[in-house]
Amino acid sequence: ALLWGREAYNSYESASDDYTRVQVLQDLQLCLFMSVESDPVEMLGPVQTAAKALQTTTDRHVRLLLGEVVADGLCWNGQLEEGLSAQQQVLDLVDGDLDAITASHAVGHAVYNYMLHPTLRRSEPARIVTEWAESDVGDIQLPSQAQDWMPWIQLQLGNFIEAADTLTLLGERRLEGYNRTIYRIVKATVAWMQGDLRDAAGALGLETPESIDQRWWHVYYPLAAEVAADLRRLPTIERIVDAYLGRKVHPTGESAKLGVLMPKVRAHVNAAVNAGSPDGAIAARGTLEAMRRMLDQYPPPFGGATAMMTPSQNVLFAEAEVSRLDGSSPDLWERAAESADYAYYETYARWRQAEALLVTDTDAASMLLRELSTRTTRMGASALRRNVVRTANGAGIALGSRG
Repeated sequence: ALLWGREAYNSYESASDDYTRVQVLQDLQLCLFMSVESDPVEMLGPVQTAAKALQTTTDRHVRLLLGEVVADGLCWNGQLEEGLSAQQQVLDLVDGDLDAITASHAVGHAVYNYMLHPTLRRSEPARIVTEWAESDVGDIQLPSQAQDWMPWIQLQLGNFIEAADTLTLLGERRLEGYNRTIYRIVKATVAWMQGDLRDAAGALGLETPESIDQRWWHVYYPLAAEVAADLRRLPTIERIVDAYLGRKVHPTGESAKLGVLMPKVRAHVNAAVNAGSPDGAIAARGTLEAMRRMLDQYPPPFGGATAMMTPSQNVLFAEAEVSRLDGSSPDLWERAAESADYAYYETYARWRQAEALLVTDTDAASMLLRELSTRTTRMGASALRRNVVRTANGAGIALGSRG
């Protein structure tokens, strides 16, 4: 696809009309976005071409598509301020008079681009998707594109029950190709966060691994490692880690692989703490050091990520996990919780913080555990709630009537 896209781009000037030319730019950008081996710098050629074309066309439809080429290329090269400014100009062109396919293209890409920002990823994707779903354009397109994003927004906000309802809508589509893969990944994520590890493993195919297209590597492998870690299947984690680390990606994407190493650290710490495994402690510390080296060697071009966890967040969580080997640090868990962009990770870190506080500040731990009891019940996070209840019961802390 990249070969065809590049050949078409080289013939850009010979295209007969604006619509054909902008399609050439879009197709090349899409191929570069999906190919994890590609250098994002190659996107800047189409960016310059699109910026030049914007100076001469007045067609709103063409301007929107050209503007998206500019926004995507700049954002994926770490030029987030300029890229998101271009993205907002694109979104300003989306209204009820625009065809639903073009609108869904613009909004879908906007979510990806805002996810790359270290702080705006917490709020803007949710705002964009919610406004889209409530708009006239959103009503037209909701059965397909908006459904793909809605469960991720609900999971980010901690609305696991609503995410499961949206998953049901995803399952009503014809499940092949893209639809099948996104359904599997969303189903596994919802099941994992709700505490149904067997369903999560089944959706991901942990026991019968299937070929995953490279477009999904940075999402699939970290999620698979999380599920395997919670199932305490160390051999499965090692297989997942080896498979992902062995995948060839462009250096700008190498730090995404930290997403499988953080669950590996957690699994080894659990083995050391729960089973007294000295090998687990050594492996956990060694993996953390490898994570730090990887982040130093391959700094990501932007502070966010299209995955749930950013590279730096994975390191912060791994550091907090390793602290459990020496008594667990409330301060490290506080830092991990503050960094998290998704409710599951923030809640998990708060539970571990409460565990650590039991040693130094029982009142603070009690207050936090009671708050977490209410929160996990509202979220529909059964496994996290069981952990909170177990910790409270072990410390003799009453959680109230629901506890």
